[in-house]
Amino acid sequence: MSESTSVTLTRAQQMAWDAVAAGGCVSVSAPPRSGKTTLALEIARSLSRPGPSSADPLILVPTRARRELLEATPQRLQLRRPHPILTPAALAFDIINTWRTNRAAPLAPAALRTGADEEAAIARLVAQTPNPPVPEDALETPALLTQVRNLCARCGDYGIGPEQLRQWGRELGISAWEWGADILANYHADDGLIDAARCQDDACTILSRWDRDAAECGVGVARPRYPLVIVDDIHDMTGASVRLLEQLRRQGSQLLVLSSPTVCVDVHRGALANAAKDLVDLCDRRESWTRLTWAPEQCAPVYQPPRHPEVAVYASQYDHDAAIASTLQRRHLYDGVDYADMAVIVRQGGMIDQLAYALRLGGVSVDARARRIAPMRQPLTRALVELIGGAARVRRGGEVGEVDEETREAVRAVVGSLFVALDDLDIVRLARRVRADVGEDGAAGALPGIDDLLDLLGREEQADAFARRLREDNDPLADAADKLARAAMLLAVAERAAIRDPLEGLGTVWAATGLELRWREAALAGSGEAHDHLDDALALFRHADFWSQRHLGARLAEYVAYVRDLNVPLDTVAVDAQRVGGVALLTPSQAAGRSFDTVVIAGVNEDVWPNLAQRDSLMRAGTLVDLASGRLDVAHGASVDIAAASRATETDERRMLEMALTRARERTIMTGIDSRDQAPSRYLLSAWAHTDEGRAERDRGAFVPPLSHPEPALTSRGLATELRRQLLANQRLVDALTLLAASGEEAAIPRTWTGLAGTPAERATWHTSTQRVWPEERTVSVSPSSVQKLLDCPLNWFLTRQGGQKPSDISRGKGLIIHYLAEIYTESMTCAEMLAIAEEQWRDLKAGTGYEATREKNRLMTRVRSLYQFLSTRHAPADVEKPVRARIAGDAHAVVNAKIDRIEHGDDGEHIFDFKTGQTATNAAAKSDPQLAVYQYALEAETGVAPTGATLVYPTAEDVKDPTMRAQRSLADAVPTQAKLPADMPDDLREALHAPGGMRLLAEYYLATAAQRARDNATDATPGAACRICPVASSCPAKPQGERTLP
Repeated sequence: MSESTSVTLTRAQQMAWDAVAAGGCVSVSAPPRSGKTTLALEIARSLSRPGPSSADPLILVPTRARRELLEATPQRLQLRRPHPILTPAALAFDIINTWRTNRAAPLAPAALRTGADEEAAIARLVAQTPNPPVPEDALETPALLTQVRNLCARCGDYGIGPEQLRQWGRELGISAWEWGADILANYHADDGLIDAARCQDDACTILSRWDRDAAECGVGVARPRYPLVIVDDIHDMTGASVRLLEQLRRQGSQLLVLSSPTVCVDVHRGALANAAKDLVDLCDRRESWTRLTWAPEQCAPVYQPPRHPEVAVYASQYDHDAAIASTLQRRHLYDGVDYADMAVIVRQGGMIDQLAYALRLGGVSVDARARRIAPMRQPLTRALVELIGGAARVRRGGEVGEVDEETREAVRAVVGSLFVALDDLDIVRLARRVRADVGEDGAAGALPGIDDLLDLLGREEQADAFARRLREDNDPLADAADKLARAAMLLAVAERAAIRDPLEGLGTVWAATGLELRWREAALAGSGEAHDHLDDALALFRHADFWSQRHLGARLAEYVAYVRDLNVPLDTVAVDAQRVGGVALLTPSQAAGRSFDTVVIAGVNEDVWPNLAQRDSLMRAGTLVDLASGRLDVAHGASVDIAAASRATETDERRMLEMALTRARERTIMTGIDSRDQAPSRYLLSAWAHTDEGRAERDRGAFVPPLSHPEPALTSRGLATELRRQLLANQRLVDALTLLAASGEEAAIPRTWTGLAGTPAERATWHTSTQRVWPEERTVSVSPSSVQKLLDCPLNWFLTRQGGQKPSDISRGKGLIIHYLAEIYTESMTCAEMLAIAEEQWRDLKAGTGYEATREKNRLMTRVRSLYQFLSTRHAPADVEKPVRARIAGDAHAVVNAKIDRIEHGDDGEHIFDFKTGQTATNAAAKSDPQLAVYQYALEAETGVAPTGATLVYPTAEDVKDPTMRAQRSLADAVPTQAKLPADMPDDLREALHAPGGMRLLAEYYLATAAQRARDNATDATPGAACRICPVASSCPAKPQGERTLP
């Protein structure tokens, strides 16, 4: 056999070849990238007969992606067997359909359940199966659906039926398995489809009884025979595949099994790192195998030990991604390495989109196959789904005149999609015009928006007439009105198409968009974005065709609802556009079987790689595998061994890292981030410690790599950026920038620049605007809480008032619950009733059920009990949430508006209570607290009677006890102590504060200063202690992340 080879074999490959030639079964364990696949292809090529023959060798690989890799090799062209390279599932599928269709009365071909079909079926069954082990609101979470899907898959891999799973669940006290057994029972009968594991077991059954039952069943063909089956990368195959291979051996097939257990990367999909050993053990009961272990020296010169990685750590995500782009670009331009011969490997697929964007921004070509993402994350697919799904909603909303939030979101998605591209400002302007045309002001207090446009969007003719009228009047809104008319037309088409056949209806909507020709021309001109859109369209049409064949009589609306809920890429065989090769962006699983000149292992950060989070803590698929494989005995129970689970997870993570480290032929680079939020992982630190730099730094006592800095991109934009950076140091570079600007490079034009300007002192005192926020004559309204913000930092007040702060979070929600309970409390209310109301309010926050959420809920309930203890002892008449409004002394155009939590009317007068859930103030701070002082001032100004004082009430979260209280005396006799007085306060006022009643003077000063700052044309950024938790720091010129851009 060896004389017929077309490649020179290594010693290890020759030993395997000779063992196969001897006629027995052979198992080879080898290092990664030592020539296993080359041997498999060469044996198959050498033994192929002239002309197509089913007796030629068959090659099995774990996944369809690896099959596609082998199909692209030159040796594949010399293989004569029809479909010479298959996955085990594809082979089983072929066996089943040969049995079903080649008979006198053919049966319908079997249909294989795709990944998208699996996800949809699991989601449907999870929602329908009673007695779930989790709260109802957790049933739709991706984590639960993934765990259920894994449990069903592992049952298939090990041949475990519903009854066996239910029995084990009862014996071990795992209630989730009993629930899972109900799902599993319906899973196989749900839609008539078969999954990969069941398909392989069915094929085993058919092969075992073919010769006995073929005549009785009317099967007119002989049992398929496979003289030689070569199994590449068996370490990434499942238990079901091992059983299929064992059955093939029973039927007389000779097996050559090739494995590299150290790079098994599909454990989460049921792969068995020791699958080769398991197969040999199954077959060894009847015969002996030749077992070979390739030593590295036997694999020379094909095998090269993995090169030790270079290590680089960056200060931010931006620097990290830019540095990867710069490194790959220099490798391409300076060293002549094709982009298609480079790869970036990341631990999680969710990191790919961000890296792809950064690489393209840095001038690096990216492999289009990096876009294997869920359909609703593809702009084109999302736009089509939102258009078709929202069409009926829009018409119903326009007809009944009432719009729910789901309809609003559907309309926003349609008009903002790439088919229409109306921005929010256009929507508001058009809504104002529509209101003006009909002479209405809209709903009370409602701002112009989507609701005003629904009637036009639901009536194509009226929208078209509206657009024509604005165009004839040369109205500035004519272009926006044209887009609105286009949206109405598309919605009308989509509504009619929704009741048609999926493929036909989809084609109607696609044609109505009119974008195919434009994108086709752009793609031919080299536009990557146009290629992406057309690829997405082709994949969607292909998938709709498959789906409609399996769901006869279904309508487009049903298909759209199916696609909307998918969280996995569409499973199709649609061929992408042929483009110029680019850098491959891969996960370790996707990198299996491939090699590159240069590999960057990116984002090796703590909690990312390794990711030691337990992946099946609820459904316990890992425990099921241990039971099925005999590693766990039912008699010993199934308590979770955290340490063992962590060790198993760490082993899986190391295998994935080993896969990544062995993909490069010449250069491997490992990168991470060292910032406030991220830290390099132990893997990266270990790799760095073994570099020359790492050893030298460790000798000097440094245990963390120094920060690296990205080099500028080698593009005209990158050159302009670098010249700008050096401009201040070398005035001669102005000429170079001028030349770039003249050539049309926008980044070289000063008006487009961003960066620092002015001295640090100047930047810290910059104003956000030179225009007045309020006209001089307009009345300014301030609240007690805004007074504090205006005194501390006017810029923080202005930006948070304009939406710079998140509208809702858990901390704010807890405060609202406490204030709500204080407002509705009556003396007849019990503590249990108050807790029940708090429980209901907490559920509305949707804080989740994790450890942190449970801890916060418990703290809230303790506060509620503390609040009840306080309120139940207060028997004086009281007003709650009392609004007060008063003029500010000395300012005719300023008022204070306040809503006081509680005012008690005692025998000696009125007393103010303000409930707080934040950090407790000191006694000294409360005596001069601006907010309490303003409350007192406002109430006195409105009623003419000074309150007896004010108190901050802090319901405690630690123990059930009375709240902590901090008091402020009446303004009539209080003297401010430890008050933080502004440096520009007049000296005479400063002296007057020390007399009785000085607190009233200070309150007046606080209000006057706040009102002036609110209407001032200068909004200052004032650094202080609160900067560390400021929600608008990214827009603050006094902070590095918000420094002002160059004019």
